[in-house]
Amino acid sequence: EAGRIASDPAPSWWLAERALATIAGSLAEAKYAIIDGFLPQSEVSALAAIAREAQSMDLLEAGTHYGVGAWLGPPEDNRGDWQNRKAVPHKWSARGDHLGFFADSDAGGLPGLRCLTCAVDSLVSALAVRGNADETASRLRAVCLREDTMIACYSGKLRGRYLRHLDADRGAELTAILYLNEDWCEADDGCLRIYHIGRDNRRVRVDLMPSWNRLVLFWAGIECPHEVLPTRRDRLAMTCWYVDARSALSAPGGLARVVPGHGPKLNPVSPWTWESVFAVAGVNEEAAR
Repeated sequence: EAGRIASDPAPSWWLAERALATIAGSLAEAKYAIIDGFLPQSEVSALAAIAREAQSMDLLEAGTHYGVGAWLGPPEDNRGDWQNRKAVPHKWSARGDHLGFFADSDAGGLPGLRCLTCAVDSLVSALAVRGNADETASRLRAVCLREDTMIACYSGKLRGRYLRHLDADRGAELTAILYLNEDWCEADDGCLRIYHIGRDNRRVRVDLMPSWNRLVLFWAGIECPHEVLPTRRDRLAMTCWYVDARSALSAPGGLARVVPGHGPKLNPVSPWTWESVFAVAGVNEEAAR
């Protein structure tokens, strides 16, 4: 299958040149890449425990409430409860996730998420320096910011889903999702469905199961409209969105996103520093500080 990388138990095996070439080629041609066996088992098990604890501690809010109605409209437009704010099992809804954004160092009092962000940062940075002739590298050249990690759970009881959308609507260039679901099978449903290019394209490119320790990369823009199909089991994932510093920091209110309290915080992608991020974005560092 296009875009698939065979799993390998060696830590950071995906930094080997052959693996990087395959991932970069898949992103250029198929517009997505699958990396199975992304993290050591001890690390992915720890991340799954973090996600479950975030869920049990009520640190995740309903996706229909996220952004105070910014994405789905104000509560008064919810005629017939099409957002399923009452959490009625099996009721149709535009989305059925619960989510929260967490910094590397402190997931709401839980252990940190650094093992994930450090690994994905390393992969994205390695893809970005592969040479001027590499299409993927050229697209990632100024992608040196990453949002705080999103932890999301889709309820099996509610048949959680998320209708087709683009991640570029949030200013992202690349989406990276790590799935934390042991022994997932086709009968569990809940696939990530990626469509062919075009916001309104209904032709399916691929359905990907949210399998344990699977990292999926795909372009966040019009090349990859996507949705989460209804799930029959609770479905856990952690998402990192990678952002072009030039467009993010030049947008109205963009600089506010480098500090907490203005939506998901932006962080330099390792090994970038704020000084180098401001330089590539053409931002006066002193004014930014």
